[in-house]
Amino acid sequence: MSVFKRIAVGVLGAAMALGAVGCESKPSMGEFNVTVSLADGFSPTGSFEVDLVGVPDGDEKAAIESVSVDSYFGAMNEYRSNLHRRVQLVFRPNGPRTQNVDLTRRGSYYVDWKNANVMHLVVLADLPPNEPDLRRRTLTLDKKRWKRNNLEFVIDSQKVWPKYSPEPEKN
Repeated sequence: MSVFKRIAVGVLGAAMALGAVGCESKPSMGEFNVTVSLADGFSPTGSFEVDLVGVPDGDEKAAIESVSVDSYFGAMNEYRSNLHRRVQLVFRPNGPRTQNVDLTRRGSYYVDWKNANVMHLVVLADLPPNEPDLRRRTLTLDKKRWKRNNLEFVIDSQKVWPKYSPEPEKN
């Protein structure tokens, strides 16, 4: 085997090894279109807010999941007003029943969220309290966990629920 062929085989082998290592890369935020809709039969009597909050793993995720929804939507809540990656939607009695947020490269939030290592979308709805409290839902934004690029949430008088679930985490 010539020296040239040996070098070519070596380079090809190294490239394949690096490619295999690349397959085990860390989680990364995908690009999604997010749709929030009111459930069939749910006609709110007044306006209410829904927040979509992008958070990375760690302390920020733990903090938003630990605050009560009532406190979060409470008057003059500094925690909520100081959140950096929050998209506020308002549903009104005679307004649109569906609202969309573009979390793709074309949208205005993607670069900021991606640079902040956002990996989770937390959806909170300012609905009357109930037990169990289902007014907050958190979904991963890890692109490896989704076979779709549309995330849909449905809201009724007591809860927020995702229409689809991510794929199980692979070990």
